Amino acid sequence: MKGAPAQTDVLIIGAGPASLAAASAVLGHNLSITIVDEQLRPGGQFLRQPPRCMQAHNWLDGRLYRPAKRLLQTIEDHPDIDWRFGTTVSALFPDPQPPGIGAAGHSVWLTGAAGMERLRARTVLLASGCYERPLMFPGWTLPGVMGAGAIQTLLKSQQVVSGDRILLVGSHPLQLIVADQILKAGGKVAGVVFSQPALAGGSILQHPGVLFSHFLQFTEIARVFFRLRRAGVRVIFGSAITEAKGTGGVLAATIAPIDSMGGVSGTGTTEFECDAVGLCYGFLVSSELARQVGAEALWSENRGGWLVQHDEWMESTVPGLFVAGEVTGMAGADAAIVEGVIAGMGILRSLGNLDTQQAELGASDHRRQREKNERFARCLADLASPPHALWTGLMAPETIVCRCETVTRQELDDALSVHTHIQTADALKLLTRIGMGLCQGRLCHSTAAQVLSVTRKTSIENVGSFHAAVPARPVPINKLTNT
Repeated sequence: MKGAPAQTDVLIIGAGPASLAAASAVLGHNLSITIVDEQLRPGGQFLRQPPRCMQAHNWLDGRLYRPAKRLLQTIEDHPDIDWRFGTTVSALFPDPQPPGIGAAGHSVWLTGAAGMERLRARTVLLASGCYERPLMFPGWTLPGVMGAGAIQTLLKSQQVVSGDRILLVGSHPLQLIVADQILKAGGKVAGVVFSQPALAGGSILQHPGVLFSHFLQFTEIARVFFRLRRAGVRVIFGSAITEAKGTGGVLAATIAPIDSMGGVSGTGTTEFECDAVGLCYGFLVSSELARQVGAEALWSENRGGWLVQHDEWMESTVPGLFVAGEVTGMAGADAAIVEGVIAGMGILRSLGNLDTQQAELGASDHRRQREKNERFARCLADLASPPHALWTGLMAPETIVCRCETVTRQELDDALSVHTHIQTADALKLLTRIGMGLCQGRLCHSTAAQVLSVTRKTSIENVGSFHAAVPARPVPINKLTNT
């Protein structure tokens, strides 16, 4: 990384709804703002845009997208923002010589088309979003088995349907939205399978305040459900996928009823002919960069894994590092926008552009909305959580757990049986190489940790996460040699 590093007052990592809201709040205060994102256009996964050379007919025309789309229209291409698209944050460090007064300061390694460069930032907002939590079962690595969010990404950005006949299985209501979008794009849905029993949705009636405050979201889900039923889509409850069949790709999938213990029954199985399977069993937050720099993170089984802790201004336990959006707990785009504004007020306060009273005035209404969003998020997380036994109970001995290093369930069990001293995820990683591949453990950590916690009869908190090492994402050798 040759030459003096560039400097910015506010570095925002990610360009989703939380980031756009924070940038909007910070604009107009004579601060330099840099937004870094791996994609080529802003919006994040929620507002995944088509390439500029393409147009998507009726792009995200649902009511749930309107607030975020309005925000995107006001901030996209804003001339006072240094947009860094197609760029990955490879590392985040405290800066021993912060560039300015009233800031802790961070040094950031960015990897883009021109190679790797270093950027010094007075404050950093991490709004890195989440990724889908995999469920591992025989055949889950077959071509055609993917996350429901991956299917949705192609639909949103390019209106490409991922198969001729798609089966959606999981526990999250997102799969209803994805099924509806598949049908609108001209695709076929083989079925939608939920792990919850049919009456589980009635539990929301125990929270009338949540139902009232988020009536739009619930009514939209209900509309989607009945549209699917009118279209003849089969919706099954209380079942889970047990196998995907095929050789060079998916040809069929088997589902089975879930028993009273949360496992799958060996009887009453149903086979669906399909050439694609979308998994929707929840999400894991992208907290690797925050943990890399030493921010405290606590495990939440239902809200997204290792959630970054923060104060009332969305500042983490590392001074000058703010967080917003899914990295604080899965809650959706509306919640991310609210948190982004609060974080923006916190950044202005920390840099001395607003005093505490002014910042509080700008954040107060959003704090109240955040409390409502949090109640909704907790309710949804409980409703959408699959039986705990599914995470480890569907794998056969030969099922691959780590795709990068081809580590199987049997290899994990053997290592834990022979090496009884292994008590942490990092120790298991060092012995078996699980989590050492290109995804850096993002896909395999949660399952490996569940296997370890069940075997050792301890908690995920005690097992811990894989160490968040530098670089946070793999860096091509040619990018290093060009620096």
